[in-house]
Parts: sequence; C-alpha cells; structure tokens
Amino acid sequence: MTTAMNNETAVASSQIRQVMIRQPVKVARYDPEMERLCWAIAEDSTVRNPVYPATVRLVAMTCRRCVLDRDFLAQGRIGDEPLLICTGCGETWTPTWGGHWRLSGDPQAFNRSLLLNAIADAGLGRDPNALEAVTALRADLAAGCWTPSWTDHGFSHQLRVWENETVNVEALRRSMYLEGWRERSPALSEALARAIGLLHLPESEKQGLPASLAQEIVALAWEIERVPREALTGHW
Repeated sequence: MTTAMNNETAVASSQIRQVMIRQPVKVARYDPEMERLCWAIAEDSTVRNPVYPATVRLVAMTCRRCVLDRDFLAQGRIGDEPLLICTGCGETWTPTWGGHWRLSGDPQAFNRSLLLNAIADAGLGRDPNALEAVTALRADLAAGCWTPSWTDHGFSHQLRVWENETVNVEALRRSMYLEGWRERSPALSEALARAIGLLHLPESEKQGLPASLAQEIVALAWEIERVPREALTGHW
C-alpha cells in the first residue's frame, strides 16, 4: 500500500499541471506616494494630531498586459516556479518581485508556493488538457448546452479571418485581447489559456497535441461563427 502511494505521488510530482488561480494573490507593496504624503504631513506645522497613512499595503498581483487580477492558469510541475497564463488576454509570465514589492521571504519560494497552493486546491486528479477542453466546448455547443457570446464571436472572426486560421501563441493572444474581452465565455477563456500553456512547452512535452489542437480550435471558431447573431449572449 505504501509503495503504491509513493509511486502515485512520484507520478503526480512529475506531471506538468495546469491549475487555476481563481482569487487575487495579494502581496505587500511599497507606495512612494504615501511616503511623500507622510513627509508632507510631518512637515506641516498646522497639523496638531497627525495621522500617517501606511506606506506598505497589500496589493493584488495583476497581469502586466490587461491588468486582470484573478483567474490565472498556473502551469508547471510540483516544485517548479509556475508559468502564469492570463485567461483575459493570453499574456504569460513568471512573477518577479523586484521594485516596490516587499516579500517577506524568498521570491522563488513564494512562486513555488503559488503553484503548490493551486494544485492543493485542484487536487491530485488529472487536469483536462487544452485539446480536451476545446473538444468539450464543441460538444456543448452542438448539444445546445453552451451559447457563445458576442465576444466569443469576435474572437472566432479574428482568428479565422485576420489571423488566417493560424494557431500559435501570438495569434491566440491577438484574438483574445479585443474590445469587450471581459465578456468572453469563461470556458472559452480557460480553454484558450490551456492552449497557450501547451504551446509554451518544449516539443518533447507536447505529445503531438498542437496539430490536433489547432484543428479543433479552428473548427470551434467556424462553429461559433455559424451561431445566429440573435442567439449570441451579451451585446455587440
């Protein structure tokens, strides 16, 4: 029993995980404006009982492109620093904590804990890969279980027409970050983030998925565009 559990843990540790960070990650950050305000208060002789604002406060980590502060996909193995993928615009990054950030411990350890905590929340089960996520969306659309939004339609048109049905990281990012991107269906946003994460992996890790994934994403884009406009959710 113990050997089997150890083997299961070893396999889980070697797997590349893709797990969601749903809530904002808040980190201490120094605010130089508040520091200047404190000096101004201290030097103002008319202030009898000065109250000084805090110069360090908790601030949510945000995407450096669209400033979304939640719903990031974290990708990596247990013990790794994660690659974060923004489900809003497709931006990717591993957090760095220089400048005004004020971490109390080691930045790399903090990053590893981001992934570990997200994995703990998701559990040790298998994550859906990008191909499965897109295929599931196509099935839901065909079954009438999912109705795309106008923003989903805009993504599909951009990818098909302006990106010439090219499926790579940059084409997906451009197609995601259009006006009204916040109204894109969460399921589509997450599937696209999983696709971008997969495309970032070394060739040896991709297991032949990108070609099939590209076909499925283009097929989904065609199917979304065929949905009657009056049936789309949201507004144009």
